Order: sequence, then C-alpha cells, then structure tokens
Amino acid sequence: MVRVLLSFLLVALAVLPLPARGGPDVEAERATIQAALDALAVSADRLAALADLYLRERRIDDAREAVEAVAEIARREHELSDRLRALPPPPEVAEPTPVPPAPPAAGVAECIDLGLTWLAAHQESDGAWDCDGFMKHDKVTPACDGAGNALYDPGVTGLSLLAFLGSGDTHRHGTYRETVRKGFTYLKQIQDAEGCFGSRTSTHFTYNHAIGALAMAEAYALTASPLFKNSAQSAVDFILMCQNPYLAWRYGIRPQDNDTSVSGWMIMALKSAKVAGLRVDDAGFEGMKAWLEKVTEPEYGRVGYTARGTGPARPQDLMDKYPADLSEALTAVGILCRMLMGEAPGRSEPVRKGLDLLAKCLPSWNEPRGSIDMYYWYFGTLATRLAGEEDWRGFSEALTPIFARQRTEPASFRGSFDPLDPWGQEGGRVYSTAMMTLCAEVVHR
Repeated sequence: MVRVLLSFLLVALAVLPLPARGGPDVEAERATIQAALDALAVSADRLAALADLYLRERRIDDAREAVEAVAEIARREHELSDRLRALPPPPEVAEPTPVPPAPPAAGVAECIDLGLTWLAAHQESDGAWDCDGFMKHDKVTPACDGAGNALYDPGVTGLSLLAFLGSGDTHRHGTYRETVRKGFTYLKQIQDAEGCFGSRTSTHFTYNHAIGALAMAEAYALTASPLFKNSAQSAVDFILMCQNPYLAWRYGIRPQDNDTSVSGWMIMALKSAKVAGLRVDDAGFEGMKAWLEKVTEPEYGRVGYTARGTGPARPQDLMDKYPADLSEALTAVGILCRMLMGEAPGRSEPVRKGLDLLAKCLPSWNEPRGSIDMYYWYFGTLATRLAGEEDWRGFSEALTPIFARQRTEPASFRGSFDPLDPWGQEGGRVYSTAMMTLCAEVVHR
C-alpha cells in the first residue's frame, strides 16, 4: 500500500507541468516548484504517521517500507529545493510608504534571533534540552554556568520548542526545522501509554507534562500534521485524568489539592488543543473556573496559589530573596485563564481588577531587590497582550529594556539569559533563555 501511494505521488509530480529551467516565466516556475514541495511535505507527514502506526502494530516490514518512502520524498524535496534556490531572486517591490522599524522592535527581534541560536546550539542529539548538562555543547571556554535540575528536562524541552514555534519554525519550515523535528521526536519518545510526558518519579511531574502537552498541541494547531495529533490527544486525555473532580490540578493524578500555577499551564494546553480541533472535555475549563472563584480576592482581584491570600509560589529557601509583594505571577495566570475561557476585560470584574494589579507591579530587573521573575513576566505579557492596547502598553514598555540583559559575551553565553529568578535554580539557563525569548516574541508580535 505504501509503495502504491508513493508511486502515485511521484507520477503526479512527474507530469506536473514544470516550466523549462531558466525559462522566461521565472515566477511561474517558482510557484510550481513551491506547490510541488508543499505536496511532498504533506505526503511525507502522512507516510511518517503510517510508519508510526505500523511500528505500534509491529508490522515491521510495512514500517520499513514507509520509512524508505519518506526518504525517497526527502530526496525529491532536495532536488526541487536546489532548483528553487538556483532561480534568480524575485524582484523587490517597494512599499508605497515604507515605515522603518522602531529601534526597540529591532532590538527585540535581535534578542529573539540570539535566544533561538543559543537554544539550538545547546540541544541534545536526541532532541532534548538538558537542564544540568547543556554546557557540554560549548566549544570555547569559559563554558556556560547556570545548571538546573535534571528532573525538569521534559519541561524545559517543551519551553524551548514553544520558543521555536513562536518564531514560526515548525518541523517542515523555518531555519530551525531540524531542531524542532528532533525536539518533538524526543517528546513523543518519552510519552507513556497513558499520555504522560516524562517520568513520574518527581512529585512535580505534572509541570513537565503540562508544558510538553502545550508544545505538542501548539505544534498540531500550527501544522495540522498527523505526526502530532495522536500524541497531543493522548496528552490532553492525561491532563483530564489528572484533574481533581470539579476543580483543578496540582501534583499527581487527582491529588485532592490544587494550585493555580500547575493549573494555569494545564488550561493553556487544553485551550490550544481545543483551538486545534482536538477532543477536549469542557469539564477541564469548568473546574478551573470554580477554582479561580475560590482563590481570587473579591476586593482587589489578587489570585492566590493554594488559597486566597497565598502569594506567588517560591522555593522555600528563596522566600526572603524574592519577596512575594514584588510579583503578581498568579494574578497574571488567573486573569489569563479567565480570558482564555471567555471572560472579557471590559465585562469581567476579576479580570479588570487583576489587570490593575499588574499595572502597579511592572517588570523590573533589580537583582538586589529580588524583583526578577521571568515566570511572572511571561504570563503577564500574555495576559496584558490579550487584554488590549491600554493594558499592554505599560507592561511591554517596562519589559522591553530588560531584553538588553541578554548575554552577549563570553562567546558561549551569547544569546542566553542568566537564571536569576526564583525558578532559575530549577530550570537553569535553558529555562531562563526560553522564557525570555517567549516574552520577546509576544512583544515583537
């Protein structure tokens, strides 16, 4: 069957009316080659999904045949790509009223490019990002510092992949398509039979899973590739398996306690999955709404961690170093989730009050004071961007100068961010670089 499909595809391409090489209508040639490449890309994804299916069914010969077919398509793609690159560049079309980019936006764009370059250079050969061993990829001394905890490799891999997806790179397109392909291959390899990403040896494994699920759902939403669909659906099913009945999530499967931090990642993953057209039980959203009502202070709109009045989560030994009153991380999580679930800033009192709190607690890079909180900045950036221009302007203007804190030297550090926030000791330099790159992408958009 695989050979029949491949033969049909290649025959179709063979009779495709490619204009003569170097003929007078270069643009027609370019468009036709691109159409052929797009058809090959779709076919390669479908054949790769078939290979996965055959492997699960232990149909080894069929799986081998599908893999060989994918390799043949890759060869044809290479030939067509060479021909496309050989064409003269398309004529430049001047815009009627060219508007040069503002200097801050240009700086943010460079920050994104450098962050992605650093992340790509520190990826493992199996596609993962290694929290505590990434510096082995440094070719010159001094090598990077900022090791994290190896337990969070699946989570920082998910964050890194989200950064590449946020720049428009997928497994088929973009400068870093091979980086993306390897990263998602790794996530699929560490997904267990119930859909969980990564080991469950740590009590915090739900963080790893939620971020991995968000990345997989985003990949499927962006590409509609069958390579991601089953994995994303299984990840969603596991999220719903972990949810406490009628409420939210914390550590483990139905642990009988809840927290806003883990639950926020879960809701982002479910929302992306729903947008992508996957099967998502609305009980996930209804439970989160009930939880937010329990932990939101009605007077000020502040959202608690495990109950009303509990501040942002911190490792126990860093409570004094990072004062809770310098962060509205969980308020940002809460109002983002409310908006994702349909509440509008102009009509929702908790969202409006929460946004007012964020406006009074703007991003600030002050290490001695303990104000650095990349987790807060990420959720705050998403929440204010979704809320609208008035709320977004103040938050983004405060955040934009912080991108200048990106390391430019020594060479091994170039493009990364020092892990100086409450979770830097857990996620390390990979975490901080991925989070700040994600923030920069939201600002740049």
